[in-house]
Amino acid sequence: GLTSIGERAFMYTAIKSLTIPNTVTIINSYYYQYANDPYQGAFENCKNLTEIKIGDGLTYIDSETFYGCTALKSVTIGESVATINSHAFAGCSALVDIDFGSGVQTINRYAFSGCKALTELELGSAVQSIGDYAFSGCNNLAEATLGDSVTSIGTEAFSNCTTLGNIVIPNAVTSLGSRTFSGCSSLKSAEIGAGVTTINEATFSGCSAMTSITIGDNVKTIGKNAFYDCSALAEISIPQSVTKIADYVFDNCSSLTDVVIENDSTALSLGSNGASPLFADCPLDSMYIGRKINYSTLSSYGYSPF
Repeated sequence: GLTSIGERAFMYTAIKSLTIPNTVTIINSYYYQYANDPYQGAFENCKNLTEIKIGDGLTYIDSETFYGCTALKSVTIGESVATINSHAFAGCSALVDIDFGSGVQTINRYAFSGCKALTELELGSAVQSIGDYAFSGCNNLAEATLGDSVTSIGTEAFSNCTTLGNIVIPNAVTSLGSRTFSGCSSLKSAEIGAGVTTINEATFSGCSAMTSITIGDNVKTIGKNAFYDCSALAEISIPQSVTKIADYVFDNCSSLTDVVIENDSTALSLGSNGASPLFADCPLDSMYIGRKINYSTLSSYGYSPF
């Protein structure tokens, strides 16, 4: 007959396994203002908890519900859960197995941040939104499969996932936050789908192993520092849709030898590396320019892109 679990109900207890029945429709988190960490969850810091099975009665998992459950290894999420709120599983450093079910649509900010044991991620088919820092610091995450329903990926959503080897951004994604994959030092390849129009600031900064990047045909702007320190990137093709490449985009791209700017009738605006040329750090062997390019010839902008 249980229908609700109150705020801080099991905090710091020695509970080892947990099954939440279908009758439970709400688990509360305690909220207080004017603090750096304004939530406390019902099962927060249950440091012996290893397994959770959530029934089909819940529609959302509240903020910090399982925050800091450092022994937690397995989570099964009920089919009715649509939202996983901020920090819900943050700091669950032993978590290796997540079954998202078929109902989860929204994964909010920091939801799984610091889940360092997580090696593989396969999102449920209904997931639409991945919040800021949602999987940041999951530094053993080697594979991540984003479902075709995902439309937005937040700021630093996968930052410092230092084992991640490749990423495919689905065509449904229209919003890609800044620094989304920054610090993913093992990332070798990335494909940006047709829905993305802007590669935001520092999206792939520090991806020092990246050798292949496919930019979607609808990208219009490549933001500041987008490929900063992609020191293994040897070639790149700029599609005809791109009209602006901002400052420092290729800063410290010390292996970039081949650049293609595809043919188009629209001019492409190029930035600089401050007082240095945009491609100052690139040992270019080949540059194909298929349209007009605009750039500043002032000394403060490096005179030209080259």
